[in-house]
Amino acid sequence: AAKAQEELENWKQSCEEAEHAGDLNQLTESLDKEHMYYQNMRQAMLMRAKALNCTFDKQRGTWISPPEFNGISDQQRDELQNFIAERGLDVKTVCEHLGIDALIQIEAAKLKAVKQDIETLAKTGMTA
Repeated sequence: AAKAQEELENWKQSCEEAEHAGDLNQLTESLDKEHMYYQNMRQAMLMRAKALNCTFDKQRGTWISPPEFNGISDQQRDELQNFIAERGLDVKTVCEHLGIDALIQIEAAKLKAVKQDIETLAKTGMTA
């Protein structure tokens, strides 16, 4: 039992050191389903996967890294600045509302949703 406990501690350490999907795949392969602390070990690995934003592809049986950040282009940023100004808002206020430091931190895929959010913000009026 002491050996099993030690293996669990080593496992947790390995999980904390995992930095990407490849590391998680190695951990998954080495996970012993017969181990006394299998569930604890699995939980530690899943928590680390969540922290790394990795997802598990059930069909392939492998971990996948989060998609690369794909920010808006300079042109989209300029259009968004005009969009914000036309609604009587300022970039700083909008960034604070979105919880970001700069408009270029907006993901391209979320641009439409962000514009709707800004539209709503302009209509409801800023309340700080």
